[in-house]
Amino acid sequence: MKRYKQMFTESGFSRVAQIMLGLVPTVKTFGIMTAENPMGKKLSNLENDIRIKEFKQYLAKYHHGYSQPDKGKYGSIEHPVFIANITKNELLDLAVKYGQESVIYGETEGFGLSQYYYLETANKDIPSLTNNNYKTISIRKVFHTKDSAQDLYNQIKGKKFIIPFFDDKMKDAEFKNGYIIDSKTGKKLHYNSKEDTTEFLNEVEKEVLQRIMHILQESVTSKSRWENRGIINNILKYNYFTKE
Repeated sequence: MKRYKQMFTESGFSRVAQIMLGLVPTVKTFGIMTAENPMGKKLSNLENDIRIKEFKQYLAKYHHGYSQPDKGKYGSIEHPVFIANITKNELLDLAVKYGQESVIYGETEGFGLSQYYYLETANKDIPSLTNNNYKTISIRKVFHTKDSAQDLYNQIKGKKFIIPFFDDKMKDAEFKNGYIIDSKTGKKLHYNSKEDTTEFLNEVEKEVLQRIMHILQESVTSKSRWENRGIINNILKYNYFTKE
């Protein structure tokens, strides 16, 4: 069996995997969402392309670091965007702006300590979209590749991965000693990289991290977040998704 980390590297997916595993200290949170098919209404490819283009322009305008997977499927094929260092409220605001019924939010506090949240922002019990009106449907601490996945996956560079939000056997799963295990029984559920290869920061990156911790405070104003994200981009020309 191939090492889990090796599978990521071979597929070109290693950077996003490192972020989600909590191995990139300058990324503390992330969001995954699309702007397509608002409120579950199927739009034409052209309409969705226009919405995605506008969404990415909006992210760039406000200095959000982002990357776009090849595609994803949550009921239907869509093209989600992976956004680094975004607060939960900012992500929910974007769900409101683009009419999305659900989004994924992640907190990456270090190797094996990450948590991923499936947030429902609209349903029959949540008739209006507001950033304070949402439901946490599922929380997981692991993700893994699954080439055979037919639904509930994202795909980057040809490699499919899933966060097993609706897999009951993964409810208590966590990363440990090279495997995904059941934290209650100790049973091995999936093979995973056992190495904690957290990066070390240079002085410039330490300043970047300080600014990131500032913008992730919910009390910070939108203007301050915009300014600090712009400074990060200017001093480092920083791209969270390409550094190897």
